[in-house]
Amino acid sequence: MVYINDANFIDIKNSVVCVGNFDGLHKGHQKLIEETIILAKNENLKSLVFSFYPHPRKILNSETIKFIITSEEKRYLLTSLGLDYFIEYPFEKSFSELSPEEFFERFLLKMLNCKILVVGEGYLFGKNKSGNIEILKMLCAKHNVKLIIKSHLNLGYEKISSSNLRKWILSSEFEKAEEAMGRPYFIKEKVVMGKQIGRKLNFPTANIIADEEKLLPNDGIYATRTLYSGKLYKSVTNIGENPTLNGDKRTIETYIFDFDENIYDKEIVVYFYRKLRDEMKFINIEQLKKQILNDVLNAQKYFDEQKFYI
Repeated sequence: MVYINDANFIDIKNSVVCVGNFDGLHKGHQKLIEETIILAKNENLKSLVFSFYPHPRKILNSETIKFIITSEEKRYLLTSLGLDYFIEYPFEKSFSELSPEEFFERFLLKMLNCKILVVGEGYLFGKNKSGNIEILKMLCAKHNVKLIIKSHLNLGYEKISSSNLRKWILSSEFEKAEEAMGRPYFIKEKVVMGKQIGRKLNFPTANIIADEEKLLPNDGIYATRTLYSGKLYKSVTNIGENPTLNGDKRTIETYIFDFDENIYDKEIVVYFYRKLRDEMKFINIEQLKKQILNDVLNAQKYFDEQKFYI
């Protein structure tokens, strides 16, 4: 997959284009992208996802956006799908001023050579989101572009959407989020040097610092699994400020079961499955050690019940 994140790229030759932000890459997004790849193969065209960075709301409304998956995590997932191109076009205020017609003709036609366009049923585009599906149908017909519109998916009575995914992750409804995404919620980062306190407690942890734009679960202790060097390990992850140890900043620390390797500066992926408890402040270190052991046992019990043998 070719990744492009600047405005000056060589024109793409004859493509099937899927447009959107795709935060979370949930099953609805996957349906759009899978359709894009199948159509491209069948028609001997290039498959292309066209997205934007930073998020338009960050530029237009000065909002702090917390992403379910970061840009780097999105590339990590898309690479495995067989996509030809992933473009994150630099979003600027001037871009938001383009009319639906200008966006369609300048980008989809001239820059991307779009022959088939794949979108979700609620797709809006152009200045003030003034372009809707009806306008898109008209533009596609005018320029001889085939338009594929896919309906959204539901999980029970709720729509599978990025906003619902955020809600489920923040309320620790990881099973719902996993069902909607087709994979567990995860954090993918390099391990950094911590204060070595976990090692002194006989529970050495892998410490990671998440991208500042990454959506994190609320503070607490979680049953997780950790992927390192192609192998999955059971683990327990703490998100919080370590109040017993007078911590002053939010950290992510993962104790990996049956693991004793030096992995500083190595990349790990931490998958979240269940919240075990809220973060607490203990009277002393001995109480903290006892609780950590209890957390490990509770996580192991959860993994056994779920038949997670690794």
